[in-house]
Amino acid sequence: MSASERRAAPRTAVVWDVLDPVLAGASLDVVDIGGGTGGSAVRIAGLGHRVTVVDPRPDA
Repeated sequence: MSASERRAAPRTAVVWDVLDPVLAGASLDVVDIGGGTGGSAVRIAGLGHRVTVVDPRPDA
């Protein structure tokens, strides 16, 4: 794991801690801005939400 990945891991955990109660309710329409590879979108969709990923990068 790279240094940047080690720094990102705690931030990612905090984001999910905040989102978990919001995503625990009824199905939502979610827009993932800057979704990159879609890892978060897949996780959110797996919880039963409808997700649209928007990312301007051609390799996203």
